[in-house]
Amino acid sequence: MPISDSVRIICSGEPSAFEEEMKVTQATDRIDSPDNLLEHALNHLYVQLFLAFLCFRYRSEYEKIVLFMGYPGPALAGRLLGKFVVRFHGGPSLRGDGLEEIALNQLPNMFCSRIIVPTEKCIDHFGIGRFEDKVEVGHFHIDDSFDVQTSIRDRPRKVGYIGHMTDHKGVDVLVDAVKIANQRSDEVIELELGGVGPLAEGLDLEDQFITYHGWIDHDKIPEFYNHWQAFVLLSDSEGLPTVLLESMACGTPVVATTVGGVPELVRHGDNGFLLDPDPDPADVADVLLQLLNTADLEEMHRSASRTIDDGHRLSDTRAKFRKLLSPT
Repeated sequence: MPISDSVRIICSGEPSAFEEEMKVTQATDRIDSPDNLLEHALNHLYVQLFLAFLCFRYRSEYEKIVLFMGYPGPALAGRLLGKFVVRFHGGPSLRGDGLEEIALNQLPNMFCSRIIVPTEKCIDHFGIGRFEDKVEVGHFHIDDSFDVQTSIRDRPRKVGYIGHMTDHKGVDVLVDAVKIANQRSDEVIELELGGVGPLAEGLDLEDQFITYHGWIDHDKIPEFYNHWQAFVLLSDSEGLPTVLLESMACGTPVVATTVGGVPELVRHGDNGFLLDPDPDPADVADVLLQLLNTADLEEMHRSASRTIDDGHRLSDTRAKFRKLLSPT
């Protein structure tokens, strides 16, 4: 039984993948390429008002509003309309100072009927303990296209990253770490990067051992995971990153920072390695070499895929989310 008979998507950009029967409406910024705080604030206000307007306009077409960002506009509109409003609070922490904190977190959380976080640790990480009466834990799932296609020992000596190319994701630290690791290793370690963002142009990616692929289509991503011996994510804030779930589903051990719900997924020395937030590139290089050279690499490969198969597949989460997306 489906959770809903139809879905209307309202977003700032067209989704990369969606079913044809889904209705999509885009809400874009009013000011292109804002270059100061006032223009960013005006853009945010405009988008919130426009999203609230759309919620009122299409109110007869839906019963629930599901938010994937801290948007107070549609959250307030939904509550005024008597709708059930759910927020998936699963991405990086949006906590800021003063008005930013109120606009991005407190207002949306106040207006939501339910807040879903991927792990218990995310409650403290996101600073939402005051809303604990409406916070529920719901693990995200990975579809079956992400699975082991190539044994870890049959893969080249490569590590990779897919995601936003920003310093918040630690991409600059990863690039420096791989350069250091190659200076310390007799065998070449290659780094492959995928994604878009400001660091794509600002980093020194001319090294012969670094390949930048730009945007990678979703259906091509499992092939990349199955071509790497390690996936690295050095974020300063996360919920439970989908890229970690995807890479581990493909049997790729991970190196990640202990932020958000990551420590509940990654077991140090078992299915990956953990680092404190804001690591030094030399320390990351040490961990990469430890992982790539370990005699237990095949067991880590198997443990990574088991971690996902034992609780993060669609069959494991369907019933839970049907309950979480229902008012009663």
